[in-house]
Amino acid sequence: MNEPLQQGKEHSSQFGHNLSKMAIKRADSVSLAQMQPLIQPKLTIGQSGDQYEQEADRVATSVVNQINTAALQKQDAQQPKSAADNSADRKQKFLQEYPLAKILINGIEETLTEDKILEQLFKNFENIQFKYTMVSKSHETLLKGSPEGDCQTLARAFKKVAEEYFGIKKIAIESLLKPFLYEGGKTPYRGKDPNCDDGERWFFQNHYWAVWNGKVYDVLFLSQKRIEPDKAKQDRPLRSMLMPEQEYYETEKGKVVYPYQNEYSTVELAVFEKIINFVKNLSSFLYRDIDSIIAKIRSLFTKGGNSNDFDSLLRELENDNNH
Repeated sequence: MNEPLQQGKEHSSQFGHNLSKMAIKRADSVSLAQMQPLIQPKLTIGQSGDQYEQEADRVATSVVNQINTAALQKQDAQQPKSAADNSADRKQKFLQEYPLAKILINGIEETLTEDKILEQLFKNFENIQFKYTMVSKSHETLLKGSPEGDCQTLARAFKKVAEEYFGIKKIAIESLLKPFLYEGGKTPYRGKDPNCDDGERWFFQNHYWAVWNGKVYDVLFLSQKRIEPDKAKQDRPLRSMLMPEQEYYETEKGKVVYPYQNEYSTVELAVFEKIINFVKNLSSFLYRDIDSIIAKIRSLFTKGGNSNDFDSLLRELENDNNH
């Protein structure tokens, strides 16, 4: 058995890990030549102000400016706008939505007192080429560029510009919602003539105007005089088959107003009362030509007939009936 053991010992000495025979190199034993490739070459420093330095400065300045701009924008976004800025934005938005308002605010100094601003705004309505149609239109439609409508259209447009553009509050819209006669003369808008009795007076079924601090702004007539109208006694029109358009209105001045061919005419209340009596006794005339009777009555009205004319008509009908 000694021989195999001896062979194993020799084999291990040839191929084993004999630490005594391993070479160990110290770090300080590495030569300078071996270390030189590991050392980076020294950077070359250019002259002050050359193109490389200028480019570096430009890039650095651009980056700094971008950072500062972003910071300022963020700071501005966080800070609330001043009251003046908010007011300017609001007014600009208002004029963009309602371009006709530019005519109405033209020449008005916003440093004026509120009453002076309203006075000038009131006068500027004469410059919008308004078309008085006696048909109510939206005041927003007017301010967007379609200047037509009636007294309500104008009064509400006045209120909207005064309140929303100039910031003047507590403007009220007053109205008379009953038919009445008005001695107002022509309107300032294209010289529109009164619509009743061949241009002698106006007949309205209602009327609207603006009021602020006790002052009247009747925009239709550009008047600051409070209207003293002839108020109607009833809210609804009276009706009769013998009247043109089959409707008419009684007023406190003792007039009956009725429409005829887009115009209005008045007749004395005494004549109206005789018509009522005539209608009550109409049955005695029914066998006659009713169309002829109605034609004669309408003719009387369109001529602005008075009580004597109507008496003559009644006598004529009675004579026809007797014959």
